[in-house]
Amino acid sequence: MQFPQEVEATDSGYVFVRGYYSYLLMYDKNGNTWDLWDTSNGLTGSPLCLTSKPGGDMYVGRYQGIDVFSNGTWSTIDLSGQGIEHVYDIHFDVNENMWLATPNGLWRFDGTDWTTWNVDNSNIAANNITAIDSDPTTNTLYVSAHNTYIWPYYGGISYFDGTGNTFTTFLAEDSPLAHKQVEDIAVDNFGNIWALTQSEGFSIYNPNGISGFECIDRSLDRLLGVPDPSISEEIVQGYNHPNPFTESTTLVFYSEISQPATITVSDVLGREISRQTISEVLPGENRVTLQLAKQAAGIYFCTIKLATAEKTVKLLKK
Repeated sequence: MQFPQEVEATDSGYVFVRGYYSYLLMYDKNGNTWDLWDTSNGLTGSPLCLTSKPGGDMYVGRYQGIDVFSNGTWSTIDLSGQGIEHVYDIHFDVNENMWLATPNGLWRFDGTDWTTWNVDNSNIAANNITAIDSDPTTNTLYVSAHNTYIWPYYGGISYFDGTGNTFTTFLAEDSPLAHKQVEDIAVDNFGNIWALTQSEGFSIYNPNGISGFECIDRSLDRLLGVPDPSISEEIVQGYNHPNPFTESTTLVFYSEISQPATITVSDVLGREISRQTISEVLPGENRVTLQLAKQAAGIYFCTIKLATAEKTVKLLKK
């Protein structure tokens, strides 16, 4: 299989792999066999997402519908009458409500009635919902959404208790969220919300305070812009500008005393790209130009190693 996009397993022993094209691979753990499903033998459209429902069923989102695999057979749910377009994600909460992420809003089916939320009837982050998850303890629903098709672009995460039309919403423009294009979202056992953003890694949020990270090494910091020069030198240990850059960037770091320094640049695989040794840096601000014109666009890490401290800065090359 080429270009696998998603893997999801049922509690009855089936593992589904969604491919880039119009098919699914299914591994039967109990029988140690593989099956291929497409529109000729079970699916009614190109699969867009996979969600396992407790009890053994697999729900496969598609254009204007959902295909359901249950006890070895396929059935389909037609959503065209609801005006629902592409189904990007499916989620079942603790009350067994089915939630759908679609490009035209967030939808809920309680077994009888459909309800929808969009920017016209609520303060949800955007109409284009990309992913859904919920906290099983509080049953708070979290969604990621963005508009990156029509200017002005915007996006973020929203959450609410499933009643009314009022969400708590964080947009990238007015919060520490790393990027407006949030592609996925997940809630862990500590109640932390992980938001996967386009090209900018994860942002983590918890309305009760982030928990469970006491053992995490926070020595690798992420800077979204050039710090205010009025900030104390004891606080600002290093940054680069411009960031992102195309060929070169200026590394700025501070030292309390005159001491030697080693500056290395590595790629995301940890391979060293360049190394500079400075016999003596000056007390206060120091500047070094990093030349990366010959390197491919992407993410790099610059480590400043002093006798008294060490700092790693994330570099973004366009």
